[in-house]
Amino acid sequence: MKQQVHGNVTGVRDTLIEALGQLYDYEVDEDTFLPHELMQVLARFTGVLNREIAVYITRDGEVVDVSIGTDRDVELRDYRLRRNTQRLSCVRCIHTHPNGDGRLSDVDLSALRSFRRASRRLCRARFWWRSRIC
Repeated sequence: MKQQVHGNVTGVRDTLIEALGQLYDYEVDEDTFLPHELMQVLARFTGVLNREIAVYITRDGEVVDVSIGTDRDVELRDYRLRRNTQRLSCVRCIHTHPNGDGRLSDVDLSALRSFRRASRRLCRARFWWRSRIC
């Protein structure tokens, strides 16, 4: 089954979309957060497209999603591999900034806050549940 590059693909040449789609074949070692080679590939595509790119990687090192954004943002979805929404997703999101500024943007901070609130609710629910059964 061919995996699709998601997001803002309008105006992107088919050859670039196909090349980005090959990232699904990339395997990351379980003990490596972001391999230097993958970082270089993402930087190259970001420079060519002048758009943000997001890649979702499982704990097992499998690339499960590739998305193209705009020059200012890319959709950071709450990607889950588990049916139970009360558990952690086991997926990390790596995304680029085409302007070369590695600092977190307002959109990035907003997404982190949103995910953090969800995590906090999860922790509170687990604490409440454990205190009830003890």
